[in-house]
Amino acid sequence: MYYNNDTIVFQNGQWLKAKDATATMYNQTLHYGIGVFEGIRSYKNVNGCNIFRAKEHYDRLLYSASKMHIELPYSIEELVSITYELLDKN
Repeated sequence: MYYNNDTIVFQNGQWLKAKDATATMYNQTLHYGIGVFEGIRSYKNVNGCNIFRAKEHYDRLLYSASKMHIELPYSIEELVSITYELLDKN
């Protein structure tokens, strides 16, 4: 998905315009590569959209985060719900 001036993102528990989302230059992930990433796809259908294997993606994300000693404050169910809300907002 490409973004524009109206695109909404979820950052640190808040909904923000993508243009207003920032990261500090002192962020550990930028300096040392301490972070995790999971690419997730969604597909549009007649009922809206579906996230492809959302549970499996978030299982891997939480597993990777735990191995890097990164605490994520969300359950898999919460992450799936936030992702569907993000898709609805955009």
